[in-house]
Amino acid sequence: MMLLKLERQFVLRGIVQSYLCDRTVGVIYNGSTSRIIQVTCSVPQGSLLGPRMFIVYTADLEKKVDHEHG
Repeated sequence: MMLLKLERQFVLRGIVQSYLCDRTVGVIYNGSTSRIIQVTCSVPQGSLLGPRMFIVYTADLEKKVDHEHG
């Protein structure tokens, strides 16, 4: 979904996909490490793009809610 929005709104391809796709996620808590899992697409934790990506992803929510309830 996010990739489609970036492609449609900003004509971004290739670079964005290689940055966001095929990532792994794991958690370290109290000295123990969780199992590492593969995720299809995500924004790296702590990245400068994280908050901006959230804004892009949620920018049209108001229109969708108004459309469904209007």
